[in-house]
Amino acid sequence: MSLMHFDEEQIRKVFRAMDKSQHGGVTAKQLCVVMKKMGTPTSESEARDIVQAADKRGTGMITEDDFVSFMRERAMEFTRQLREAFQAMDTDKSGFLTPSQLRSGLAKQGMTFSNKEFKDMLDVVDVDKSGGISWEEFLSAMQ
Repeated sequence: MSLMHFDEEQIRKVFRAMDKSQHGGVTAKQLCVVMKKMGTPTSESEARDIVQAADKRGTGMITEDDFVSFMRERAMEFTRQLREAFQAMDTDKSGFLTPSQLRSGLAKQGMTFSNKEFKDMLDVVDVDKSGGISWEEFLSAMQ
């Protein structure tokens, strides 16, 4: 299975920026503040759920290694979901999406585009200009 681009060093930098006190861990409350600054307001309850899911040692805090592991798992899960979506749209099982398969699949998800918007999107997504969207092109476009 292909994995979305996962830059561990960048993830570690994000963690270190969150861990302002440099205690080696981030609490749910600190996570709330960071998520809000990132434009993703998160309730304390949601942050506690994230900390609980990521906290491998049961300390009530996310360590740097916990954070990296959690983000890697999320990237793998997102990639798996994208793979499933790609395979569902690939109705002829060719390994490529035709423009009509892509448009139909996106429409089933409530995403509709004007002809111009769709053509512009295809111009970006179909990197090799083959007329079909490969898994790699699809994955790259979703990053």
